[in-house]
Amino acid sequence: MDELVAKILSAIIGMFLFASMFSLGLDLTLRQIIEPLRDRWLLARALFANVLLVPLLAFLLTRIFALDEAAAIGLLLYACCPGGEAAPKIAQIARGNTAFAIALLGTFLPISVIAVPLLLSELFPDNHVELGKLIFKLLLVVVLPAVLGLWIKATREPVAQRLSPGAHRVATGMMFVILAGLIYTNFGLLREQKFVAIAAGVVFFPLAFAIGRLFGGPVRGNARALGIMSGVRNGALSLLFATQVFVQTPAVLVMVTMMAVLSAAIMIPLGILLARRPITAGARV
Repeated sequence: MDELVAKILSAIIGMFLFASMFSLGLDLTLRQIIEPLRDRWLLARALFANVLLVPLLAFLLTRIFALDEAAAIGLLLYACCPGGEAAPKIAQIARGNTAFAIALLGTFLPISVIAVPLLLSELFPDNHVELGKLIFKLLLVVVLPAVLGLWIKATREPVAQRLSPGAHRVATGMMFVILAGLIYTNFGLLREQKFVAIAAGVVFFPLAFAIGRLFGGPVRGNARALGIMSGVRNGALSLLFATQVFVQTPAVLVMVTMMAVLSAAIMIPLGILLARRPITAGARV
């Protein structure tokens, strides 16, 4: 039964990513996505926060909570994979700058796809990471629907306006189904984890969000978007790396899986909580 639920959940996650990126594309123009990247100082802060500070935070937590080697590797692996595909949707729910979040997703994904495997190859030379299928999946459920939504917005704006509300409702509904499904299918895993590992994971997310929000600058929409993007890492990539590189150490995969579950359980409610504090264009933190 649990295996069937897991397969159904996996399919729903794929559909959610497609619907989410499509709905976001319907609301934006290519100029809106590119515009935040022209602020080089903001982009540099975003990269500094996500590529250096968030992994450093994870490293400090492994020491503070005295995690065993496998749990420490799992936490670090998760933290080193920026660019969570669901993060722009959560940023939208939090009423952050969605265009900025999508621009960051496009910036962070190549880092995770290219840099992390290279780092793992250096640290663990006997293992090989197969990225072909994953890149195809990212193109299919992230890039394609976003481009399709942007194209409809650019060429058929009335159609985009009609499709957008329904697409957002579908994506939001799927997100809550995924949250419930992740908790249900991984409840036993969470229950069996050591308390210190769970505590480190729980502490990681608000602190990572705080780092992103701090480096997002004075404009509240940007700060919220970068906070969400900093907290929601790429669970799919970190799980792939864990299964391919740490075959002989399943506890690493367990820790990464737990982080993916906690990400949904903590960051989605945080986005909803932030939405209760609406912001106006250009509002300051």
